[in-house]
Amino acid sequence: MHSLVYVIIPSTTTDIFATVEYLLAGSEQNPTKEYKKFTVPCVCINSIAQRETYQQFEKSEEGQELSAILQDARRRKDRATEEVILVKRFRIIHALEREHPMYMKPDPECEYCQGTGKDTDDYDPNGEWDYWEIGGRWNHLFVDTTTITDPKSQELIGNIAYVRDVLTKGTPAVIVTPEGEWHTGPIVFHDELFEPERTEEELQGRVEWKEKAQQMLQEYANEMVVVVDCHS
Repeated sequence: MHSLVYVIIPSTTTDIFATVEYLLAGSEQNPTKEYKKFTVPCVCINSIAQRETYQQFEKSEEGQELSAILQDARRRKDRATEEVILVKRFRIIHALEREHPMYMKPDPECEYCQGTGKDTDDYDPNGEWDYWEIGGRWNHLFVDTTTITDPKSQELIGNIAYVRDVLTKGTPAVIVTPEGEWHTGPIVFHDELFEPERTEEELQGRVEWKEKAQQMLQEYANEMVVVVDCHS
């Protein structure tokens, strides 16, 4: 999975690439640093309901029909039809999911939380990704932000700005602070195409993360931010 990560660096930074690399490496490059631990909802919550209802629908006659239409739309690069089918399929599966006895419940056999639904995390970037690149899927996200006119590298063009100038650019999945701490919100859904279809309960984590992310960005308004695509 690819995540949009904002890596915030001091405005006085001269070697941008080295600083981003150092911050993302976390304890790997700074093994003496202690990172605060905290409790988070386990990723297994609702996983059984999601998996079983998806499998149930995909095996059905309607599921196979929609799957064929979807594959054809993708082959023809018909994005409009693809989105219509994705939403239609999501609505059906989501309705089934909400009726499932394990809806929003943890997996009792989860190896991480042992069925409690609670896991432990920390702010260490080390282990949160397996590779990263500047820009990536979000290349040139800041292309219309001109406050940094000499980014020192072609790769940074459109991918670096002062934080104060990108506060309305949306919410990243992750913010890495100049202190080298990895802050992320819950992954509520993979595609914002489905946001109108989600329940208030399912969206609550995303709402809270948007508020927290905005507060954090405000705190570092005078520093620089680099667009990074992290894969995990």
